[in-house]
Amino acid sequence: MSYDIDKERGLRSRHHHDNPRLRGGPLRREGRHGLRSGRKFSSNDLQLIILAQLEKGSAHGYELIKSLDELSDGYYVPSPGMIYPSLTFLEEIGHADVETEGNRKRYTLTASGRNHLAQNRAQVDAILTDLAQIGSRMEETRRAFAGDTDSGENLEGQSDALRSVRHDLKTFLRSYTPPNREEDGRIARIIRGAVSEMRGEPQSPLDPDALLRLMMERRSMGLSRLKPDAIDCALIERMLEAANWAPSHKDTEPWRFTVFTGDGRERLAELFESAQREDLENGVPTKGKDGGGARKRAFAAPLWISIGMTPGLREDGSSVVSEDEELMAVASAVQNLHLMAQASGLAGMWHSKGISVHPAVARGLGLEPPSRLLGFFMCGWPAGDWLTAERRPLDEKLTWQEGGLNSPEKG
Repeated sequence: MSYDIDKERGLRSRHHHDNPRLRGGPLRREGRHGLRSGRKFSSNDLQLIILAQLEKGSAHGYELIKSLDELSDGYYVPSPGMIYPSLTFLEEIGHADVETEGNRKRYTLTASGRNHLAQNRAQVDAILTDLAQIGSRMEETRRAFAGDTDSGENLEGQSDALRSVRHDLKTFLRSYTPPNREEDGRIARIIRGAVSEMRGEPQSPLDPDALLRLMMERRSMGLSRLKPDAIDCALIERMLEAANWAPSHKDTEPWRFTVFTGDGRERLAELFESAQREDLENGVPTKGKDGGGARKRAFAAPLWISIGMTPGLREDGSSVVSEDEELMAVASAVQNLHLMAQASGLAGMWHSKGISVHPAVARGLGLEPPSRLLGFFMCGWPAGDWLTAERRPLDEKLTWQEGGLNSPEKG
C-alpha cells in the first residue's frame, strides 16, 4: 500500500505540485506498482524520488535535478519550482535535514525519511525503473538517428547507396522544421508513401487534385531561364520513361529521342553549325556568320532532347495510321516528358522552329523521310522564380451537347 506524505500532515492544499516538467508527456508504465498508465507524477511520487536520491548521499537541489536528468536521459527534468518546495516540505515533516552552505542548502536523508522510503520501496523502485528504461530508449533513439551502428540496427547487406539514403533522411529530419502543418503533413505523406511502396503494399491512386495542380503549374521556360547545372541521368531516364507511356493509335509508338548532355552537346553543336553553314551556302540569313551563335546555343542548356517522329509502316511500305495521328502521339509523349520534368523540379520548353527543325539537323540524327524532326526539348534547373500564367475561362472553349447522359444539369 502506498503512503501519501501530504495526507500525513494534511498539507496537500499548501504543497500541491502535481505537474513537474515532463519532456515527452506523462510517464507511462505497465504493472501493479507505481504510476497508472498515462498519469503524470504526483507530489507523492516526486517526494519518494527525492528521498531515493538522498539515500545515495546528501545533495543540493540543483544536484537532484541533474541526477534525475541523467537517470532519464533528459526525459524527466523537474524544474526548481518543483524540487525546492518538495525539499522544504520533506524538511518540515522530518524526512530530510538541511545544512546551509553560504547561499545554498544541502539536504540529507533522516532516519524518518529512510523508514518512510523502506515502507514504499516497491513503488519508488517501479518509478525509478521506468525512468531508467525511458532514458535507455531515448539514448538508443539518439544513437540510431546519429547513424551509430552500435545502436542495434541491422545494416548487414545494405549497399553504400542505401546507407547514404538512410543517412540523408536522418540528417534532413534532424534539422527540418516545417513552416506550417500542411508542409509537415506533406513530408510525412511522402515518407509514409515511400515506406509503403518499399514494403510492396497496395498503393493508393494518384491524388487527382495534385495531378491537376501539376498540369496547371507547367510552364514553358526557355534558355535564359535555365541554370547550367547538370541533371542526374536517373531523372532524365524517368522523364523519357514517362514519355514512352504515351498513347498511340495501333500502338505505333512513333516517338524517337536523342539525348545530348555533358560533353555530348559537342555533337549537338556540330549539328547546329552544319545547319548554319548550309543556310549560308544557300543564301539564307543566319545569326552569327562564323557559327559561334549555334555553338553557344548548344551549350546554353544542360540537357537537350531531340524529338523525332518515325511512322509505323506495313510490309508494303504504307503507313499504319495517318501522319496526323502519329504527330498527335508524339505530342502526347512530349507532354508526359514535360510533366515529369515539372514534377522533378526541372524547367524546360519544346522548341519547334528554326534550327531545331532544320533538315541538316534531321539528317544528322538519322531522321530521313518519312521520319521527321519535330524540335528539341531544352531542359534545366530553373534560374529564377517559376513563371505563372492564366487561362481564359473554360466556358469560352467548351460546348455541351444538351440532353446527353453525362451533360451537366443547367439551372
